[in-house]
Amino acid sequence: GFDHIIIDSYGSARYEDNVTLKLQARIATMANFNYCLMIDTGDFGVTSGYGTTAQLQTYLAYINSTYLSDPKYLTQGGKPVIYFWGVPVPGVNYTATKALYPGTYWVAQGPTQLANAWVDSVFDWDQPWLSGVNPLDPYNDAAKNSFLTSVHSSAKGSVPSIAPGFNGYETGTVLWSRGKDQPRDFGKCWLHQAGVVNANLPTNCIGIQVTTWNDWEEG
Repeated sequence: GFDHIIIDSYGSARYEDNVTLKLQARIATMANFNYCLMIDTGDFGVTSGYGTTAQLQTYLAYINSTYLSDPKYLTQGGKPVIYFWGVPVPGVNYTATKALYPGTYWVAQGPTQLANAWVDSVFDWDQPWLSGVNPLDPYNDAAKNSFLTSVHSSAKGSVPSIAPGFNGYETGTVLWSRGKDQPRDFGKCWLHQAGVVNANLPTNCIGIQVTTWNDWEEG
């Protein structure tokens, strides 16, 4: 039932990219299925050092030469789609970098990014409760509808999300996740969120993202 997969990317010379290359080869054999990359802000200045404009441009040059011309790479309006996880890295000139790749379609996280000239669309993510589940709104419809309402009037695109849930107590490292909770309720969370998005679907919606089956350490 899925149309494509979004692969978390940390650049070249990383084990994640070795996996991505294997997925690329596998998807080449699949009918009606595509893929695209999400550049992970967590990589900037942490391991590969993509903390400057020049480093981001080197990153994108690799992606451009390795993936973007692949006929199985996801496009929007004929433009290869690149997602960006997290808030923009301070000091990185995204607008100048985007100008080097005018034929690409950039999707950033959260409706506040609509104000940035380099952003073509924004996506939502899972919205777990941070310190105890609200029994009156266990799946956090308020956060879901906040995103949907924020993007409705934009001329840019939007990617709402639905999630099966999140359990912050099952991750390998709990410092960042302990307390985060969105009950799965044997599939009810996923079905309920799909209903919320469907009832308030933005006209500028370019797709629905299913997020956090299991977060990376939880998995």
